[in-house]
Order: sequence, then C-alpha cells, then structure tokens
Amino acid sequence: MGLARRSALTAVGVVALLTSSAVVTLAAGSAADDCPDVAIVGARGSTDTVTTTNRGMGTNADYFADSLERELTARYGGALAVQSLAVAHSPTSIGVLTPTRSELTALADPARRDAAMERYRTGNLATYTRSVDQGMTSAVEQMTALHTRCAGTTFVLAGYSQGAMALHGALARLADDGRTALLSRVAATVLVADGDRVAQTAATRRGTAAATAQGVRTALQPGGRDVAATPPVLDLCLARDLACDFDAARLLHRGVSPSLSALKEASRIHTGTGYRPLLLQAAQEIATSPLLAPTSTPTTTAPTTTAVPTATPPAGSAALAAFRAARADSAAGRGPLDVVVVGDSVTEGRDVGKGNRWVDVLLRLLRDRYQPAGVPGGEGYVPAYYAAGGMADRFTFGGTPTLGSQYGFGMRANHMPSGVGNSMATTFTGTSFELHYASSRNTGTVTVSVDGGPGTPVSTTGSDWTPRDGGSWTSPPLPRGTHTVTLTNTSGRTVLVEGISVYDGDEAAGVRLWEAGHSGWQAEDYAHRPTAPQHGQAVAAAAPHLVVVALGYNDVVAGFSAADFRGYLTTTIAHLLGPDAGPDPSVLVVGYPPRTDVPAAAWDAYLEAMAGVAAEQGHAFADLSDLPQFGMSGDGVHPTATGHAQLAAALDAYLAAG
Repeated sequence: MGLARRSALTAVGVVALLTSSAVVTLAAGSAADDCPDVAIVGARGSTDTVTTTNRGMGTNADYFADSLERELTARYGGALAVQSLAVAHSPTSIGVLTPTRSELTALADPARRDAAMERYRTGNLATYTRSVDQGMTSAVEQMTALHTRCAGTTFVLAGYSQGAMALHGALARLADDGRTALLSRVAATVLVADGDRVAQTAATRRGTAAATAQGVRTALQPGGRDVAATPPVLDLCLARDLACDFDAARLLHRGVSPSLSALKEASRIHTGTGYRPLLLQAAQEIATSPLLAPTSTPTTTAPTTTAVPTATPPAGSAALAAFRAARADSAAGRGPLDVVVVGDSVTEGRDVGKGNRWVDVLLRLLRDRYQPAGVPGGEGYVPAYYAAGGMADRFTFGGTPTLGSQYGFGMRANHMPSGVGNSMATTFTGTSFELHYASSRNTGTVTVSVDGGPGTPVSTTGSDWTPRDGGSWTSPPLPRGTHTVTLTNTSGRTVLVEGISVYDGDEAAGVRLWEAGHSGWQAEDYAHRPTAPQHGQAVAAAAPHLVVVALGYNDVVAGFSAADFRGYLTTTIAHLLGPDAGPDPSVLVVGYPPRTDVPAAAWDAYLEAMAGVAAEQGHAFADLSDLPQFGMSGDGVHPTATGHAQLAAALDAYLAAG
C-alpha cells in the first residue's frame, strides 16, 4: 500500500479559489476517524496559478509537498496518511514592485528621493502585500479547525513569496493567541523568498543570501517581527531575490538604466527555478523529524536503490540534489534539465564523430528517461569550432576567421574580424536557436539572418574593457524543420562569436546538453588560463542543474603530481561555480578507465585525488576506471565508439541511481 494522500482541494475548491478572493476553508471532513497523520499547509505566491495539479498551493509549495511525501513513503511505506491544505488568498503580482521609469527617475534624484520612496511604500509595497493578512487568516483558521478535531495531526507549513509572508504572520498570530498545543504539533515551516524576513533571522537559513538580507517589507518598513526559534523554521533565500533580499540602494538608487537592469535580475531570480534544490533538501531534512514518525509503525524502511558497480553515490548524499530536482521537473514538463560537460578530447569526441561521443549518447539516454512527451529536443550546443581531430566543424566560414581558445563553452570562439565578407553559417533542424557571444567595450555588431531572410543586428558591445562571457540573443520561433543561420560582422569591430544552441521544441522543458570540451587541455588549463573565470561566466549563463567534469588524462601524461592535479581540479570547479547567481548546480566528477601509456599507479593516485575533491566539496564522484572490456582505441588514450557508449551507459545508470 502506498502513502495515503487525501487532498482537501476538490474541484469545487479549485473553482472557488480561481473565481473568488474570499477565504475558503479546505480542511477535511468532520469524522474523527478521517484525521490525517500529517497535514501539509501550502501557500502560493503571486506568480503561482491555482490548478488541480498543484492542489492550489502553487508550484513551489506543491513541489515541496510532493518531495516530502516521497521522502515519507521511502521511510515509512504506507503507514502515514497525508492531507494537503491550500491557503486561500489572492496574491498580487510581484510586478508592482518594479517602479515605472518616471518613478525610478524620482528615486534617483536626491532632491525627490524621500517623497518618491514614501509613495513607493504606500503605493507599490502596500499593493504587493494586500493579500498577506487574508492568507494569514486562512492559514490560522484551517490549522485551528483541523487541530480542534484532530489533536494528533502533525503540521508542516510551506509558503512562497507572499505565501511565505502569510505563514510567517500565521506563526506569530498563533503564538499571540496562546495556541501552544497547536504550535507543538508543527514539525517545521519552510519560508521561500519571505518578504518579511529580518536580518540575522532566528530561522535556519538556506540559500545564497547573506545573513543580513531583509525582505522587501522589512527593508522599507523597519521593525518587522522575526519568526520564533521554535517550532523550527527554514528560511530559503537566494542572493539578490527581489522579495527576500531587497536592497533599496542596489535596486532603486543606482540611476534609471542600472536600476532597471538590477530589478530585472532580482525579479528573474525570484521567479526562476533556483529554489527547487533547496526545497528538495528541506523535504529530506524535515522527513527525519520525530513528529512525523508513525506512532504505530515500529521500524522504518530504507529506500531501495539500483546498485551500479564502481559508480554509486554515497548513501544519503545531497550531491545530486539539483540534478534530481530538475530531472523530475523535466519529466513532468515543468522545466528544463540542463547539463554542462567540461572535458578534453574525449568529451569533444576525437576520431568518433558527432553522434557517437559519450556526451551525445548520454543525452539520448537521459531523454529516454526524463524527456516530456511530445518534445523532440534539439542537438544542443554547437561551438564555433571543434579542437579535436576527427570532429567536423558545423560552421562554414567566410572571410578570415580567427579561431581562438578564449571564450565560450570549452573556450572555442571565432574572433570574427571587421571587414567585408567575414561571416559564419550553419544548418540545423529545430524550432529556434540561441546565439552565444562574449562582450566588451571593443566588440561590435553581428547581423543574424535565417534562411536568407533580412538580417537582425545584434549588438555585442558591453560596458567593460575586459570581455565578459555569457552574452546571448534568442531567435524568434521558427517552423519546425531545417534552417540555415548566417552570422555576419557588420561593424568596424571584432565580434567574439562562441556558437549557438539549437532547440527543437525544448525551449522551456526537456533535457539539454552543453558540451564544453577542448582537445589537449588539462585541468591546469581550465584553472589557470587568463580567461578561465570567463569560462565560468559562460557556464553560469546556461544555469545548469548538473556540471560534469571529466579531466585528468592530459594532466597525468604531462607529469603533474596527484597533489598538483587536485589543486587544478579544485580551482577549475571553483571557476565553474563562482559566477552562478542561484544555488550551485550539482557537480559530478568523472574518473575514466586508465589510459595505457602511463603507469597504473599514477592514474590510481589521480582517481584518489578526484574522490578527495568530491568528498571535500560535497560533489558526486563516478569512478568508471573498472569498466569491463572497455573499448579503448589503439593509441591507448581515446575510446572507440564502443567505449564511448560504455561510458554513457555507466553514467546514465549512475545518475539514475543518484
């Protein structure tokens, strides 16, 4: 028997929530024997719609509820009955927090700033928080009614954005009302992007925001009330989130254009999928609470996993949390699963060709598992050129290309000079594409033409003299089929074109892979080349959920000690994670089967170094060194097509087990 879940969100309740702002009580029926063991109270934010699939909780709270239910099933089987309660309120769009250009101009003017800020507080902020009291009342009434009828029910609360503010207030109101018995049945509360967060909150902090971060209402109306230390509260906040890390100086006082840019970034962080890994980790942590253990079931049942020889993640490891969260989203069509692979000539596919590389095979295997129905999926990242022998470049060049090892995934870009005739073109099958480039004050304009149509100028000029990686431009939707894109330098400056990403129905959901290898390169290159930090910018721009690092072959043959390699690998991973605006992606370090032209002991020492880096930094490590009858080519370094298929299958099994 599986976990029993009695959702209180009926079809009538959904219609009521969609059509009315009135408080709707969604508690279960009145029979005493209908009491749930666990009640998950979910409160949505302004960007969440009410649907039957998210039970009226909104996407984030529902994702947490699903994750917690899975964790409880793994621990206790069908011993618990879980009920979901959706807080009834009508959150206002977070867009009201974005000032108009005239308001920003006033905020940027010292003479008008105080008056403009007061209008912002009484107008924008008051509108944004209008529904918080409504949601707080709904949560308190539903919890009180259920507790009165079912004193043994344990509560877990989860709210996002204005929903977090509602539950923040609900805890305070229950304390003020002396509901100590009810509060003692609250196992934990998860507040995601809480607009009422106070600096140095007593809650357990999760995410990248500083301890001093404040919510939007707390920052603009000082004197906000913190949550109590008990019952336990997890506060999830990402750095620069518009709702929970609101900094007026950063967002509103930097002048009109910079402010618009900062506000756009803050809103993107708030509404993105960056909280998913944190929600999954919160569910895993809360599932261990003694309050959630069944009173009549003596022992717990450990979750079963698929055994994968030489490639099994540590038991209970959170190293692949971001990957696990995204693969579930991808399979359900809720979002993409983005994977970046950083490596050398093996990653690029020397001598085997595109389609036979392990990265290509792995993409197909991951799509077999996690691709939503009806989404074909594009070929992914196409670099300006391949550095590996036996790999045919996908672009043809006009004029005088300058192919340099500085920018883009795997640092492979065309430093397209100015002048007539300098262009590059490729043909692909799909529904859209994304152009990738590096920008600086010295870079110019590239004109993009599709299928010989009129050109669209794309400026790559940036604000700094030092080139910054991660610039992009996305094409409009294209009819599914074969298309040719031509990129032409139409300015008097160099354009740093890195490549394109090809989409085929997977613009918003599905498995996508970004190959970032460079033939002949060592971990030392990715660690210490002058543009190594910019490579991290390129990777961060892809917002990956999993970064696979497969290096070492070229370091070991160069004679670097295992200690040196460990340092290079550590620095490489730091570059890949450093610029990421949200929570770090999962990182998987891969140890290949040994190359045959170096002593076995040397490679064993490298494998130990990889395992050490992974353990030290909380990453996953897949030791593939013992793959039986591995398909290695005659040079003893590069796998055959069979070897690539073996690597892909082993990694697919590893990730499935993880």
